[in-house]
Amino acid sequence: METHNTDERQLLRSLEEAEVIAVRFTTIPQRLLIDLRTSEIDGPMIKVLPRARSAEERVRTLKKLRPRFKLPRKIAGVSWPRFVRSLEEQGGADAIVNQMAIVGGVPAARAAREAVDELLLLERREIYKAIKGEDYRTLWELA
Repeated sequence: METHNTDERQLLRSLEEAEVIAVRFTTIPQRLLIDLRTSEIDGPMIKVLPRARSAEERVRTLKKLRPRFKLPRKIAGVSWPRFVRSLEEQGGADAIVNQMAIVGGVPAARAAREAVDELLLLERREIYKAIKGEDYRTLWELA
């Protein structure tokens, strides 16, 4: 139980303190990239992205997505070791949407909600594939 609270606190702390956050999930390979930096031209950004092969690849992706911004000093990495739907159930999704709204208004909040919905859909598809045995191998064969 304490682990869950720690995960939630880490996410909330990152949303309050970090400029850029990459959230990793255990049930899907995709990452949620949250960039809270803004300028007169650009608002905050939130994207569901494929897993990067390295930190350098993630930095290159960020530079490509946000060319008018300098690279952040640090990208906060948050591991969410439970189902994506628990992000919704535990209030993490609301925290993300609210922080995006604070930084970028209604359009940013809408983008955050769409990103969370995309993650939930990806997780449902992954669970379905696991049940059907698609892209998964069994540990034990039936006799």
